[in-house]
Amino acid sequence: MTPRERTIATLTFGQPDRIPFSPGGPRESTLAAWRTQGLPEGVSWFDYLCEQIGIQREASATSGGLGVDFRM
Repeated sequence: MTPRERTIATLTFGQPDRIPFSPGGPRESTLAAWRTQGLPEGVSWFDYLCEQIGIQREASATSGGLGVDFRM
């Protein structure tokens, strides 16, 4: 499954091959706190998180836009 197919299957109560992982972004204050707690300076927080929890980052994880309008 592509990341797009996986996300759409999840949002439409389908059966994705695995759960998509896209946590969103932290607030600036949270990011500053993480830096004081050991997040290396100049490192992407998302790449570091994926590395620490042992998941492989998908190539299009930051591309955004599913091509679907979910507005009501």
